[in-house]
Amino acid sequence: MLPPMRSFVTRGSRAARFAGAALLAACLAGPAAQGRATAAPASAHASTRTHAAAATASTSDSLAVANALNEFLTAFQNLDWDRFRAFFSDDACVFFPSAVTPDEFCGRDAVEKRFRQEFESIRKTAPDGPPYMHLTADSLRIEVLGPTAALAIFGLHNAERTGRRTFVFRKEHGAWRIVHLHASNVPWPDAPK
Repeated sequence: MLPPMRSFVTRGSRAARFAGAALLAACLAGPAAQGRATAAPASAHASTRTHAAAATASTSDSLAVANALNEFLTAFQNLDWDRFRAFFSDDACVFFPSAVTPDEFCGRDAVEKRFRQEFESIRKTAPDGPPYMHLTADSLRIEVLGPTAALAIFGLHNAERTGRRTFVFRKEHGAWRIVHLHASNVPWPDAPK
């Protein structure tokens, strides 16, 4: 299931976008729809199949990344440690949204150590969970950068601040894993202090 969001934009390479448009046009106005058959050079059919396959793969990967992100956010808001940690690649790097932790945390051990501290802090301030938080990706943009890389950018909002998140995913053994997470928070000017 995809995360609730205001907009969902899937982007791919120019060839993939062209292939998607070409595939849609072929489906809507193709020879079968018009009741007649036409012949095209074999190379044109191969090119159309290649572009159509790229567009399908890009869309499929975009949805898979969106699903992985949604599952990650669900595990995080429920503080489900085992599910949560499984989304990170062993060589992941994270920038946390706090002046207390301005440094980059790289590698599974460093990332997990810092997130364990975060989990403990959240449990102390929100003992009535799960869920301990409500994380909804707002204005999600996913850009598939290739067969094994994707970028996800979105916002998180509450009464005190807006958060901006950038995730880089890498496909590892058929699953999308987080290799980079950059988080920043900006307080609302009129937020209660």
